[in-house]
Amino acid sequence: MGTSAASPSFAKMTMSFDANNQASKERFYNIMVSQIECSKNYHAPIGCDQYYFGNRGTGVIQSFNYDQPTSNQVSRLAGNLRTCIRREKEMCVIGYTPPDVDSEINGFAVNVNPAAPAIRGRMGCGYTATGPNSPVATAGFCTDSWVRIPQGTNNLGNAPYVLTAPPAFIACDRFCGKRLCNLDGGCSSSDHLTIYSKIRPFELQTEFAPITSAQPNRGYKLNYFQQPCN
Repeated sequence: MGTSAASPSFAKMTMSFDANNQASKERFYNIMVSQIECSKNYHAPIGCDQYYFGNRGTGVIQSFNYDQPTSNQVSRLAGNLRTCIRREKEMCVIGYTPPDVDSEINGFAVNVNPAAPAIRGRMGCGYTATGPNSPVATAGFCTDSWVRIPQGTNNLGNAPYVLTAPPAFIACDRFCGKRLCNLDGGCSSSDHLTIYSKIRPFELQTEFAPITSAQPNRGYKLNYFQQPCN
């Protein structure tokens, strides 16, 4: 993939299998490797871990390890992930929504025990405002594992989102818990809301803390679609 003068002059991928904890699991893989010319319009922007394009701006985004072979599905990849979606022609808004809860109950399970009754939703970023420029750290949620939809709201991306009711968490665009919704502190509905963003380029940012046995986060499965410019 490189030249003889490059260092290294080759690319490699290392695969690690957890033989101690999952020795009984049969693992299979079939990976296609393709090289893409830099000038192509489907060349991923620099820094994108996942890249989606085409299909008239619609598709499905899943966190890594979302489709585990057992019922105890755990997103085991800790760290930051950047997912990019190409803006299609004459499109200015992108929306995200998980599958219906009735069909896939843990379609959005980030930083919460999927068996817990708490729904959560959009949360503050872990700060309370004591003055215009003097935030003070507090407990809060969405501080170690979250999905960030830049200036995401449920009103077609008319951001920034403004929190008008207590607690006085500084509003942000992180989402966590068992529901994707626009309320800071919990969702009023048993199902998800569609969250929109007008920020371009279209992208999601995800942070996953190391997973413990008490927090078997499945991750997320988001249906996305783009809408035309007004």
